[in-house]
Amino acid sequence: MSRKLLMLIVVVLLVAVPAVAREQQDPRADYQETMAKYRAAKTDEEKCTVWFDFLKRNPDNDFTYGTVNYLVRSHYLGHINDPAAAIKFIDKTVSKVASDDRKRGLKSLAIGVYGKAKDAGRLKALSAELAGLGELDYNMHESFTTAAIEAEAWALAIEHADAALALATPEAIKAENEKAGSEMDELRVEKTVGWRTGPNIAAKGWALVNQGKVDEGLKVFEEALEVTPRFYVGMPTSDLDIYWAKTLLKTGDFGQAIERITPKAIMLGGEEAEELLRKAYVGKNGSDAGFEEFLWTRRLEIAPTFTDFTLPDYEGAEHKFSDLKGKVTVLSFWFPT
Repeated sequence: MSRKLLMLIVVVLLVAVPAVAREQQDPRADYQETMAKYRAAKTDEEKCTVWFDFLKRNPDNDFTYGTVNYLVRSHYLGHINDPAAAIKFIDKTVSKVASDDRKRGLKSLAIGVYGKAKDAGRLKALSAELAGLGELDYNMHESFTTAAIEAEAWALAIEHADAALALATPEAIKAENEKAGSEMDELRVEKTVGWRTGPNIAAKGWALVNQGKVDEGLKVFEEALEVTPRFYVGMPTSDLDIYWAKTLLKTGDFGQAIERITPKAIMLGGEEAEELLRKAYVGKNGSDAGFEEFLWTRRLEIAPTFTDFTLPDYEGAEHKFSDLKGKVTVLSFWFPT
């Protein structure tokens, strides 16, 4: 090799290596700069672009999971609504990551995507793969349950709902917190049990219904009703009423379907609940004639009376809520975060 050629190679290396080093150095500083660009971006497309660029410069760092999670939800499942493209993006990113834990975390992002794609086969394969890489935590089991229901993989939904329920006991929750180095008082543990137990029992009941075990599923719904926390206005804080009403519609019990879904449709709203109520009303009455009047009448019947209270204003003067009856009043609830 000639001296001139050798010198040329050395020069190229001296120029190229620092450039690569500069590109990979201090991802935290790059992250802060990217965050500033994100906040200044005017459109959703621009916001996604700054994070795509960040990921190109920093494919393997502490911010990789969060960045990929944002782009999957905002771009692939949001802007372009292309689950297949989301899977390719996740797989490509996984191939650039060295840490096994980071790879596992990124692969877990595909759980919901397979659900939306209704790809039951790959969802089952991913469940087995992630289980082979280590014990699944509660959040993973819950994600698989939700995705399996979307993909109509009913046996898989029951499998993960049962696994999630095993991690919904007070003992499991306390052990989980001890492992994470945090503490949780008894009241918080009790509430967490309810938040974990109710949704998974309801999901299991819906999966049983779709396996043709309707009576068994209805019994499971009754169990879920006993343990599911409720909003102030009385509805379960899960999809229990949705699953239950759908089951009643399947069996042709339109009257019970109306009673089950009406509170959720009126007090919490949502297109799915409102559509189920309309279907049940039409099933019972033959048409939707008088439906709007029915809604208004039921709204007045089920609206709970607000608990009276007294609070001070900014000047310290106290006001009783009931004294404002008949007046337009705006309530603004503030809470620490």
